[in-house]
Amino acid sequence: MNSTSTSKEKDFWDKFATIGQFVGAILTPVIIAIIGYYVSSALSRPELEKEYVKLAVETLNQSKESKTPNEMRIWALNVMKKSSPVPIPPALEENVLSIQLETEAYQTGGGFGGGVSLFLESSPLNNLYVKVDGELRAITRSIIKIPSGPHEFVFLKKTGEVLATKKITVPKQPAFIISFNSNSGQILERNYISHGR
Repeated sequence: MNSTSTSKEKDFWDKFATIGQFVGAILTPVIIAIIGYYVSSALSRPELEKEYVKLAVETLNQSKESKTPNEMRIWALNVMKKSSPVPIPPALEENVLSIQLETEAYQTGGGFGGGVSLFLESSPLNNLYVKVDGELRAITRSIIKIPSGPHEFVFLKKTGEVLATKKITVPKQPAFIISFNSNSGQILERNYISHGR
């Protein structure tokens, strides 16, 4: 009986060895492929990051007059911030992202010619940029001319960060006020009432 149990144990281990060789033959190429994939992706990741940094530097080196969208400049700066071991100074970041206000449009009353005199205000933050119908037109605490009718107003920080957006119908009247409260994030509109006549 002792030789029979030894024979059964030997049969078990022989079967186990045969199955193990079969499974090993199948799994070995799969494991090698998985390891190869991870090694390959680990080696190509720095190369990919290098290409992104190169593209980001090219984007940031373009002059602001080149009309590179500010969103693209924000993306490029974020790539640089993620890849740089040295933090980017806030003043440099603001300079890189600062929006260039179209001075001509600002000086000529927003580029709309005649129309309603629109007073643009903001508090407690001042000197915010204002886009009217997608075009950068003014800095808060200014007056622009705008035709009456519906318009979309967007208040932005100098870096291009959107603070608030609102569609407002400007009435047909001599003057109108739009103000932005940076604490509440609300854009308010009201008629201008002259107190001196």
